[in-house]
Amino acid sequence: MCSLNKLKTSMKIYQTFLYFLIAIILTLIIGGFFVIVELKRGKIVPYPSEKFALDERWIEYTNSQLGFSIKIPQKVYSDHECPFSKLIPVKIFEDNAEGIVYITEEYQYNENCEKVFYSLDRLREIREEMNKIRIESWPGYPVTAPKLPSGWAIVVKTIKNEDELNKFIKENYDPKCLIGKRNHWKQEGVYQIIVRGEEENWEETDLETTTCPLNYNYKILYAPEKNKVMSIELGQECTFKGDPYGKRCYDEDIINSFKFD
Repeated sequence: MCSLNKLKTSMKIYQTFLYFLIAIILTLIIGGFFVIVELKRGKIVPYPSEKFALDERWIEYTNSQLGFSIKIPQKVYSDHECPFSKLIPVKIFEDNAEGIVYITEEYQYNENCEKVFYSLDRLREIREEMNKIRIESWPGYPVTAPKLPSGWAIVVKTIKNEDELNKFIKENYDPKCLIGKRNHWKQEGVYQIIVRGEEENWEETDLETTTCPLNYNYKILYAPEKNKVMSIELGQECTFKGDPYGKRCYDEDIINSFKFD
């Protein structure tokens, strides 16, 4: 009788363990199925385990008319909250007549999670609207960059001397901004221009005291022997993201690849 009771107790323990094991297996199966579904819908995006080489997922764009080349990623991660893949193609729009090349996400999502594709006309409108906002802020503090919502406008102009470079800076940034420092750039014969205000002691000023209060990142490259200048207003945050969590930003890689022909 005692042995029978022990056998029954052992069977109950075994059954309890078996039920527990089955519950764990079912949970893993259901959870795995849910992850697969969400991955396909774009709500969960796998984080890349390593940094990809530029040549594996980047292209080199050349504009012979404006005289420059630059490498850009083929796709970037977007901040859109719509339940689709957040990996969006990058597209280039040329406005050579105005000396501008737009690099931006190919489309955005509207409030109904429908794709809204960019066009050159639409990008021109956005830039014009942002420039109006900036001009209205003069002499406000600080000056706001006319940055595209999901991309850049690369402005390339032909200039003859530093007087024309100063004019370019005033027209594209602020009427009280001037050439400040000239630092050697990665390309031989090219300089990175740091702008300044009109103050004689401009190196001692800050955002609140300078007459050129730019509170955002920008890049101005000047090639005096080629009579060329390039400007990109980068804004305050990363534009081209290499992962869905903002840990990998492509902005610096793109800028560093820029070359005058």
